[in-house]
Amino acid sequence: MKSYFSIIIMVLIVAACNKEQHTDLLPLLYTEEVTNITKEGAFFSAKVINGYNSDIKEYGFVWSKVNNPTIDRSDKYIIYKPLESENFNQLVTTTLEAGEVYYVRSYLKNTSLITYGNEVSFESMGSKAPVITYYEPKIGNLGDTITIVGQNFSYVQTTNEVKFNTSYARVLKESQDTIVALVPPWLASQKSELSVTINGNRAIADQQFELVTPEVFDYSPKTGNFETLVTITGENFSNISTLKVFFDEFEAELIEVSDEEIIVNVPDDLNKKSSEVRVEMNSVSSFATESFKLLPVVLSEFSPKAILTGTTLSITGENFSPLAQNNDVYVGGIQVEVIKASNNEIQVQLPTQDEIIYPSRNLSLAVQIAGQQYTFDEKLIINDQWFRLKNAPEELLTSGFSYGYASCFAGESKAYIGLNNSSVFFEYDPNQDEWKRLKDFPGGNRFNGVGFVIEDNVFFGTGSSPSPYHVYYKDWWEYNIQNNTWTKLQDFAGKERSSAVAFKINNSGYIGTGYGGGTLEYFTDVWRYDEMTDDWSKVANYPEQMFYGIALSTSSNAYVGLGRRFATDISFMYRYDPGNDLWIKIKDFPQGGDNNRSLGFVINDQIYASIGYWHSFYSYNIMFQSWSEIETSDLIDNRNAIAFSIDGKGYVGLGMNNWMWEFDPSR
Repeated sequence: MKSYFSIIIMVLIVAACNKEQHTDLLPLLYTEEVTNITKEGAFFSAKVINGYNSDIKEYGFVWSKVNNPTIDRSDKYIIYKPLESENFNQLVTTTLEAGEVYYVRSYLKNTSLITYGNEVSFESMGSKAPVITYYEPKIGNLGDTITIVGQNFSYVQTTNEVKFNTSYARVLKESQDTIVALVPPWLASQKSELSVTINGNRAIADQQFELVTPEVFDYSPKTGNFETLVTITGENFSNISTLKVFFDEFEAELIEVSDEEIIVNVPDDLNKKSSEVRVEMNSVSSFATESFKLLPVVLSEFSPKAILTGTTLSITGENFSPLAQNNDVYVGGIQVEVIKASNNEIQVQLPTQDEIIYPSRNLSLAVQIAGQQYTFDEKLIINDQWFRLKNAPEELLTSGFSYGYASCFAGESKAYIGLNNSSVFFEYDPNQDEWKRLKDFPGGNRFNGVGFVIEDNVFFGTGSSPSPYHVYYKDWWEYNIQNNTWTKLQDFAGKERSSAVAFKINNSGYIGTGYGGGTLEYFTDVWRYDEMTDDWSKVANYPEQMFYGIALSTSSNAYVGLGRRFATDISFMYRYDPGNDLWIKIKDFPQGGDNNRSLGFVINDQIYASIGYWHSFYSYNIMFQSWSEIETSDLIDNRNAIAFSIDGKGYVGLGMNNWMWEFDPSR
């Protein structure tokens, strides 16, 4: 009697400490010591102290590795048969790990109240694996809900480890005999082994889970462009959340979906002429038997036909890609930037001439889409007045200086350029934009020499050499264009000099001005050369002392000036009339300063001049005796540059770099 009374007192104390205990409505419980502890589980038992005829809705045991386990936070076992006596028990064969200490309490529960028995502890030796009796459905989609029925499951969500092959499933609901989980959305196998593992004990379902497999029967149309809607027929297209359609690796936009039909738009980023069509669902793919083919591009027009670099070109046609980056446009074989695109139009930005060198003014225009290239029959015309040509050979750049002193002699169709503190000599054909190296000048390295072309011969002489001291020359040479040979002629009749001017009028050549001599002198004398006799005759002196000037010849006159006088830049120019051997002053050049390397050319008896150093070019109107500025590209560096004209076009280049430019006044 004393022992039984002690038990009652202990149960009352335990019940009083439990917040969920309501002793006035539920009988008191006594949790007995755990017995029959084996590797397969343990035997839990309890006794109802003050009667068992209350309205009991649920009863059983709850256990945990921490004190005071409760049914909402710990594992439990519900005994479903009615409570018909004061004793109840259960062999628990699940969720127990070997070597772990567990705390166990019995419990009773009615509609609204719970009472717990006293807590006992024991050291576990382990438990059985869970048992999967069956599960459903056995065929489903990624993300579907699967119900697993069996034994020895845990009420603690994290204890039930559900896998499809090696992919973990999210557990939504659990009990000792049922688990509800989601098919993993990343499951990649069509068939999967379903397993439940608790504390290292694993159960495997008898039947594998199978993902619903899409099947493609056909699709239409099999050719189209980027605006085409394609209808795919088949079955098992039900899982919208994982359903995807691909043209090769390019995913298509889903427009409409049913279990037996999918309507998609051809992917905008498709960049292949022929592509495989496949439907992917539940990580399983089904392929169409025939490939989809993009319709060929149809070119209609481009505008403008003649364009300025740096502006926008529009190309119209059919079957272009709506993604700008998937349309490749080539101008003269050079890829240019596409800034906008649709199925019927492409807009490109034509690069400026500092970005690329165009191969010519008349360029092919091609469009390449999905590996197929289409070319317009008509040429695109670059209509800039100033057009960048191929770079001149680097051998023509200055040797030993940070600036240029190249000499240039223009013939009827070609120019002869070189002698830039060197003996290098080149022929330039502007019609072909081609350079050819000629025989080196045999008279030694020099610069600031002058000359002219008469028929098939280049005549050259004077100039200076910088080392060891300035040496001035008066020797005179003939280069035979046909034979590629140099011949020394009778010396120039004037004093040795540098930075003179030379010009040709009516097949007669002239040299004058400059500086040099035994003691530094500034010259005004001008001499006429007779190639037939290899002789010189003096003509009227230039009216001013000048060096670094320019001489521009028309069909009947020469315009000379824009050099320096001592340390002063000059802006005057004179016209030379050879018939009257007379120099006539014309209107001063509108700019001054920095003109120690002035340059210019003549086109159709119209003279064009610049004082260099980034200054503009001006044209001179002979009739109205006025200068007019012409538009000059900011890209042209005309410091110490050369200039000449051939066949109605002007050419400027070299100097501080080896760029070459063509000027076409007709554009």
